[in-house]
Amino acid sequence: MRKRGMGIIMAVIILAATMIYSHFFVTTKSPAISISNKAITISESNGTTINFSDIKNIQEKDNAPANLSKIYGYNDGTVLRGKFQSDGNDMMVYIDLSKPPFIYITTRTGMVIINDQTSAETHSLYEQLKSKINQS
Repeated sequence: MRKRGMGIIMAVIILAATMIYSHFFVTTKSPAISISNKAITISESNGTTINFSDIKNIQEKDNAPANLSKIYGYNDGTVLRGKFQSDGNDMMVYIDLSKPPFIYITTRTGMVIINDQTSAETHSLYEQLKSKINQS
């Protein structure tokens, strides 16, 4: 009986360690962002696809919205993923607060804010999006 109890304890420890590692690995990396001729897709558990024709405005800003509070999604320190609210406005957020700048995308249905791993990568993404939107 003692051997079986130790086996169960080891299985629980391994399962817990795997879940913690998976959670950390998945949520701390930037979401996969792909750009096609017609849309930007943010691949994430709460991801979205935005057609360029639905974008009303796009801006690159050094600051994230103030007073962000999670409605649903993930919020662990500087990494925010999911639906958030700032000063009464709902928005989808896929950002790491420690890695500005941020791309604010205003669509027909609301606001989406994204950034990438580095400032240079975020700026490059912003320029790509601006170019695609101007072609639409």
